[in-house]
Amino acid sequence: MIPAVATAYAYELRRGEDILSTGRLTAENDVALGDELTVAGVVARVKEVGWTDGERRLMLEEALHPQPE
Repeated sequence: MIPAVATAYAYELRRGEDILSTGRLTAENDVALGDELTVAGVVARVKEVGWTDGERRLMLEEALHPQPE
């Protein structure tokens, strides 16, 4: 069995113009635009994937889901 290799990312999590959280995370699978991740207890959608200072960087936006009635 081949061991899984995780990918490391720096991230910035936003709600509109407000920055909720920044940090680093690892993911077992590649992350793509539109994917949803849970970061710092918040469900977030990937808005941008890029490189900054030699590391992968994710720009995340809080995903707003309708509240069940």
